[in-house]
Amino acid sequence: MKAVKKYGISVTIFIIIVAAIMLRLYLYGDPQLSIGMGDTPSYIQSSRAPVLSWTSLTGRRLFTMNLVYHIFVKDPNNCPVPVMIDPSKQRQASLELQSCFDKIALLQNLLSMLGWSFLAWEMSSRIKTSLYKILITIIILSFAMSPQIAEWDSILSSESLTLSLFVICLALLIEIAFQLFECQNGNKRKIYILLAGWLIVFSLWIFVQDADLYFVPITLILLTPLIIRDRLKNKALLIASLFMIGILVLGLISSANSTRWQPSIEHSYGKFIFPYLSRVNSIKALGAPDPNSPNFIQWFDKKAPSAYLLFLASHPGFVTSNAFEHMYMFTSDYLQPYFTDENAEFSSSLMIWGQIFHPVSSDVFLIDTLLLAFLCYTALNNKERTTSIWAWIGAWLYVSSAAALFIRYFGDTESVLRHVFPAVEFFRLLLWILLIVQADLLAMKNNQLDLQRSTQF
Repeated sequence: MKAVKKYGISVTIFIIIVAAIMLRLYLYGDPQLSIGMGDTPSYIQSSRAPVLSWTSLTGRRLFTMNLVYHIFVKDPNNCPVPVMIDPSKQRQASLELQSCFDKIALLQNLLSMLGWSFLAWEMSSRIKTSLYKILITIIILSFAMSPQIAEWDSILSSESLTLSLFVICLALLIEIAFQLFECQNGNKRKIYILLAGWLIVFSLWIFVQDADLYFVPITLILLTPLIIRDRLKNKALLIASLFMIGILVLGLISSANSTRWQPSIEHSYGKFIFPYLSRVNSIKALGAPDPNSPNFIQWFDKKAPSAYLLFLASHPGFVTSNAFEHMYMFTSDYLQPYFTDENAEFSSSLMIWGQIFHPVSSDVFLIDTLLLAFLCYTALNNKERTTSIWAWIGAWLYVSSAAALFIRYFGDTESVLRHVFPAVEFFRLLLWILLIVQADLLAMKNNQLDLQRSTQF
């Protein structure tokens, strides 16, 4: 009976996860089917460079995408042009089994299913009450099974890997945080293995899209106050911090030596700077020559990104007003526009299901802020380990997602919805995590109070 009570919830959650994977395979069909988009040819071309080379880091696409396409595309030099759709010019097409890209599609779908399942398992293992263990598992799996997430796994783009690798990073980070700060006698070997795994996955995720690099300095800043514990924790976190500093330097140098940032920054200058004389003068005040002068191109190639960031930092009114003016971009359903859903059964029901777990409302940002503020306030006041751990994880996810959303929105003015989509989904995921965590902490507090009352009588 004790064994049933001890392992019954774990077995139930495992069954739910397995059932969810099987249901997803049934609903969305063959995971090898795929369709291309505008960026797909550049992934193929960029992956032709030797993987372990400077060219692979400074090419048109980032290292992780080059690695994936180098390994899983059979013959990148002789592959036929993938079936591609430009949503602005063509109607949606159907997914196809493309011999050169079937393994890419399979990898994206499998990594997504395993990554979200891992996060669901990790969250359920750290929630204390049985009801909320099951509830968070169902919520995360439903969140991932919605078309807003699942259908992107069949598109030959970077969005699928961005989401899947991130949730694996988040799950590993949660486990590391609890191993370090909740367990009094943490297993040293296990902690180092977890940290090594997290650093590897985190590094691969960072080199999927340039915007994700900004998670590194935020992580370093948030780690600083934690490096105050015993030697194991100091040493483990210091090693991780030094590794991340190296990754940050590598990312910044490789990005600066590449040309992949130029189209994006040209779009941003073309929309936000050049049409307005006052903003052009602001850029000039930051050291830029006249845009019509022959020296401008040389300056632009070297200093345009840093000057643009300084411009944004010195014009908070512009940043705020522009973001509110285009708030609809942060409240989209982010349904993929590339293929029809004829390959998915019960598509209308899935759309309704997705709307529940991916609310298209700006209230998500407000509720996240309030929930996190309350959680941090509680952590500071009661000094309880579990609350403090959840507050740190929530702060990491919130601040990093906010920075990513800022960079993704102002970093390019084309395909903005696709660019901001991952960051907004991080906020939506955070909403569900914070709700369940708060409910679980409240339930545990009530249980403790009930126990204290019972012992008094």
